[in-house]
Amino acid sequence: MSTLYGDLATLTAKPRTLNVAGRAYKIHPLKISDLGELQNWVNEQLPDPIDACVSSPGYAKLPPEEKKYLLRVGAELAARGKRKLGSPEATELINSVDGVREMLFLSIKDGDPSFTRDDAAKVASRLTPNDINMAFSVAFGVDTAEMISDEGNPDPKAGKESGIGGGSSTTWPTNRSAGVPKRSGG
Repeated sequence: MSTLYGDLATLTAKPRTLNVAGRAYKIHPLKISDLGELQNWVNEQLPDPIDACVSSPGYAKLPPEEKKYLLRVGAELAARGKRKLGSPEATELINSVDGVREMLFLSIKDGDPSFTRDDAAKVASRLTPNDINMAFSVAFGVDTAEMISDEGNPDPKAGKESGIGGGSSTTWPTNRSAGVPKRSGG
């Protein structure tokens, strides 16, 4: 069966159990409303690039040419629009420690309305890489193991990268990974 929506449990939105520190948590596939919440979370984590430049503490002290450069880069990044789920920036953020916590919160609260973001943080701190892969697999309805080749690269047979989740924890995107152009002349 294909990688995406590869089994009946996924097609019927059946939760899977994740056992962490002696407690069982039901990981549910994310619904459209959950994906909307996740997109809103991503938007909150990635501020408007121009606002971020202008409101940075050292901006006022910069020489005019440096301010112009920062605003040009901010405008280029802003022109790309919001970083939607599946974009490199959103994917990297969702694969971060905070992103795993948010994904856990959204996928567990569906079956346990009393589950909080603080609970998700506690659970996330005890997850193994296999636990994280299983949670992403269920939450996003993909088999992450099938999407990654033996070398850890996207499976060329899949035709594209997974887009969301399933990777190891990462840090905030670097300027190069976020597409910030190199400065000229210095």
